[in-house]
Amino acid sequence: MKIRCRICNDDGRCKNNENSPIYDDSKSDLYDCCDYVNPNWINDWIGSLINENKSEYVSDFVKWCREN
Repeated sequence: MKIRCRICNDDGRCKNNENSPIYDDSKSDLYDCCDYVNPNWINDWIGSLINENKSEYVSDFVKWCREN
């Protein structure tokens, strides 16, 4: 039984598929599937990290220290 990729559904056009004409075992990885499904995934991911880091996080320990 062959396991199908959950990202690209192993349709044969992804660079991570062994049956693809541009498959290279030494360079192929999961991120090839991400590039196939959404070419801008890395920009979206970095953008969400930037937006996530804008909010100031205060741990429970810091809150406790300020109160005492």
